Amino acid sequence: MIRQGKSNFLDVCFWGLALTLVLLVPVASAGTIGFDDIDAEDGSVAQQRYEGFQWDARWALGHTSMPGFSGITNSGVQFLYNAGLTSNLVISRTNPFDLLGLYLAAPDLRSRAYWVKLTAYDSSNQVIGTTGYKTIGTSPLWVGTPFTNVSRLVIDPYGGLFSIDGLQYRNTLVNLSEAGALALFAIGLLGLWAARRRT
Repeated sequence: MIRQGKSNFLDVCFWGLALTLVLLVPVASAGTIGFDDIDAEDGSVAQQRYEGFQWDARWALGHTSMPGFSGITNSGVQFLYNAGLTSNLVISRTNPFDLLGLYLAAPDLRSRAYWVKLTAYDSSNQVIGTTGYKTIGTSPLWVGTPFTNVSRLVIDPYGGLFSIDGLQYRNTLVNLSEAGALALFAIGLLGLWAARRRT
């Protein structure tokens, strides 16, 4: 009877730890935002709160069929651009994220932007880092941005139209100490599995 109770306890621990690992590991995964699955009929990216982010209402959804925008995406046919040549456009999220980078480009038009700067802020509105102004062309330029714990990203052109595409990010919720805890959970899980096999 005691042996049966011990076996049930180990089963509960085993599946509890397994569920914890399953729930925590995806938090550390990276994602890419490509804008090709947006349906303009459902509203703007700001109205849709696309991919769980808060998008500046001045972002417009663009398509490669627009005059001058044919080669502007790194993949797919849709992208975001600053309609009305607006500056200091914002992308933010309640849960901080690590910004890995994105693609910048400008249309083949007279009103195009030639330089764009990215500045990242944390939840206290402190500057995490900036890229400085990057020179962009009509082909997508990858701008790697190893900014961690970002709550707000400001993208500012030095005048003119520009686009973004292929934004890559990772959730910040799993930090190094939590990653260590995950490793300990995994070791404990293996130990419980071994003990369960013995019983």
